Amino acid sequence: MNIPGEIKDLLYHQDCVIIPEFGGFVANYKSAEVDYDRNVFSPPSKEIGFNNQLVHNDGLLISTISMSTGLAYPDARNNVREFVEDVQKRLSKGKNVVFDDLGTFYLGKDKLLQFEPDRSTNFLTASFGLSSFEYHELEEYDVRKKIQPKLKNQQIGNNSRRSRILKRSLIAIPILVTLALVPIKTDLLNFDLGSLSWKMFEKKELVYEEPQTEKSALQVTEATFSESETNNAPESAEEDISLSESFTEDKIPEESVSATEASIVAVERFYVIAGSFKNKGNANRLNNDLINNGYSGKIFETSNGFFRVAISGHTYFSEAKKQLREHQTTHPGEHYWILEK
Repeated sequence: MNIPGEIKDLLYHQDCVIIPEFGGFVANYKSAEVDYDRNVFSPPSKEIGFNNQLVHNDGLLISTISMSTGLAYPDARNNVREFVEDVQKRLSKGKNVVFDDLGTFYLGKDKLLQFEPDRSTNFLTASFGLSSFEYHELEEYDVRKKIQPKLKNQQIGNNSRRSRILKRSLIAIPILVTLALVPIKTDLLNFDLGSLSWKMFEKKELVYEEPQTEKSALQVTEATFSESETNNAPESAEEDISLSESFTEDKIPEESVSATEASIVAVERFYVIAGSFKNKGNANRLNNDLINNGYSGKIFETSNGFFRVAISGHTYFSEAKKQLREHQTTHPGEHYWILEK
C-alpha cells in the first residue's frame, strides 16, 4: 500500500492531510515570484509544510485509503498505524525517511522531527502545465549603440553652434562698449545718459527727453546747422554728428545681441528624452555614455519610479522640436520625445 502516494493525490485538492498519531501536511498558496539574482520566474504554487502537532484523526486519509483499496475502515486504519510505527522506528535509528514528491523526514540534533519539502512538484491545479523558467535580461546597450553615431554628429553641430555664439558675443561686446563711450568722449550730446531708453536699439533712432525749463542741447545743435547763411559752424561738428549717427543706426546685429543675452540668462526647460528605465542602473549606463561622448547628460526621476535620460537640453521649445525631428529622421525606429521641466 502506497500511503505517501495517497497523501500526494489528496494534496492536489486538499489544503491539509493528517496522518493520525504522526502529523499533518499543510499546503499554503504561494503567488508567482521573480528571482532577480538568478533571473528565474516561478508560477503560482502550493508550498507544502508539515506540522507535527496535527495528530488527531480527521478520517480523510483513512477513508480515502478504504475507498481506493476496498478495505474496511478499521483495516485501513490499522494499515496506517503500522505505517506510522515503521516510519518512527527508522527515524529513531537515525535514518532519513523519504516521501516521494513530498519531502524528507529526519531527526535533528535536538531529537525533534524535521521535514524538508520537495519543491519539484507543484500541487496547485490552477498552475497545471506551468513551470519555472530562466529569462534573459534585456541589454540596453543595443539602444546606445544605435544613437552613438548620431550623438557624435550632434556633438560636432553643438560645437559649431557654440563657436558661432562666441564669435557673435565677441563682436557685440566691443560695439556696446563703444556706444557707451563715444557720447562721453566727444561731449557732443550734453545730456544725462540715464535718460536714454534701451528701446533706441529696437527703433534704430535716438530718443531724448527734453528738459521742462530749458532748451535741449540737441535742438540748439540742430538749429545751428539748419541756418544756411551761417558759416561759423566748425567742420568737425558734422563729422561728429555723422559718427554718432553711424553708431546709432542699424549697426548692431540683433542676432548678436540676442545671442549675448541668451548666453547669460538662458535656462534649459525643454529636454529631448532618449530613454526611460525602471532600473536606475540602466539609466546611469546610458547617461554615462552620453557624458563620455561630450554631453552633460541628465537623469530625471518621475513620481512613478521611472528614470528618464535626456540627450540634450534647450531653452526654447522650437530648438528642442528641431532636435527631436533630426533624431526621428536619422533613427525612424526609435521613440524620442520632449520633456518640459
